[in-house]
Amino acid sequence: MIEYYDKEELELQISNYLSGNSTDEEKETLLAFLASNEAAARTFREMSAVWALSSVPSFAEIENSNFCLLYTSDAADD
Repeated sequence: MIEYYDKEELELQISNYLSGNSTDEEKETLLAFLASNEAAARTFREMSAVWALSSVPSFAEIENSNFCLLYTSDAADD
């Protein structure tokens, strides 16, 4: 198990995890580290909150686009 990440490496690993770009081994290592290090866990919570807030507009845009496609398709069927 990794006993220490420097700040930059920790933030990179968290970003990879949040974006779905971590391998299973990287996820396991990161989560074990977060469980053993409160400061790292705090960084993870902060980055997760920012990630979630920044993803909302993107998600809403995709949902709106999907709704428009459904509406257009439904109108064409009439």
